[in-house]
Amino acid sequence: MKVNDTIITSSGIIRNPLKPRTGIISQNSVSFEFLDEIVIHGIDLSYENYIAELEASGKTEDEIEEECYLYESLETTYLYGDWLKVNGKYEIDYNGKHGFAVTYNNGSGNICVEWSKDTKQCNNTSPCYVMSDGSGPCGDLDSVGTNVVAYCLPLDCLYID
Repeated sequence: MKVNDTIITSSGIIRNPLKPRTGIISQNSVSFEFLDEIVIHGIDLSYENYIAELEASGKTEDEIEEECYLYESLETTYLYGDWLKVNGKYEIDYNGKHGFAVTYNNGSGNICVEWSKDTKQCNNTSPCYVMSDGSGPCGDLDSVGTNVVAYCLPLDCLYID
């Protein structure tokens, strides 16, 4: 199979299956320590949006600090790993110390490996997770298969039974 091959599946058309794509892994497949690292040291995008809304409303620093004590969110998305904030937006830092960049949504319980120095062959996800570049479904890191190549986490981040 060449990089520019196309596979037709029940999940849609997969273009360039050997070009690494986002890998999706369940929170249950990673170590407890890794999940804690994401939540404790990751960037909480919902909290950042909350602060930005308070600042945009014209509140003072003291008022914002007071409001932060009241902050609650049932669902949030975290960024963890090699991310840089450039002109107010987050971008992957391909030279970062972690060697990967992930997003984690605690509502879905899934971690998206957006980039990594590590890759693996796996099956594709359902059409629920598709690549924004039109290349088809993401890689299902919880499955064994050979349909696509996906970015994956280092072994020390995974739950070993």
